[in-house]
Amino acid sequence: MKESKPKKLSRRDLLFRPLKGIRERDAVQAPSGLDQECREADLALKEGDFARARALYRQCLDRTPENKEARKRLAYAMYRLGEADQALTEFETYLSRYPEDSFALLYLGLLHATKGDIEEAARVWKGYFNLDQPIILREINLQLALLESGQTPSPGEIVQAVEEAIERQGKE
Repeated sequence: MKESKPKKLSRRDLLFRPLKGIRERDAVQAPSGLDQECREADLALKEGDFARARALYRQCLDRTPENKEARKRLAYAMYRLGEADQALTEFETYLSRYPEDSFALLYLGLLHATKGDIEEAARVWKGYFNLDQPIILREINLQLALLESGQTPSPGEIVQAVEEAIERQGKE
């Protein structure tokens, strides 16, 4: 794997990064929009009705294509439905505009690992940083350390470990 230099943090980053984490903590809980489709999509997502959420987020995006929360949640619903290629495209589109969104980076990495591309998953996860999600952050760092040390777990093992960390984090 190619080594990269650690990212330098400016004073502004040091001051405002914790605030960014607070905003991202509720990434799937805050409302994605005020119109009826977005509110219904948020409710469907919360209830685990990912197919309905996907359809409603698409309607929301047809009306307001710049709705960043709807795009991110559409990608997440697709991930949960097992639509890896479509979710990958949506997360990449989203991250092209919002490259430091830890939620999107987490799931884009998971999608790459799901598709068997653990090197690309590692590249994506190197950008993941969320102090409000310490269990997930610890697991991502563990997986990166294993990959860099040459102890390469299978893609399935990586996905399972990260998914379990997400579940544990949700219970905290």
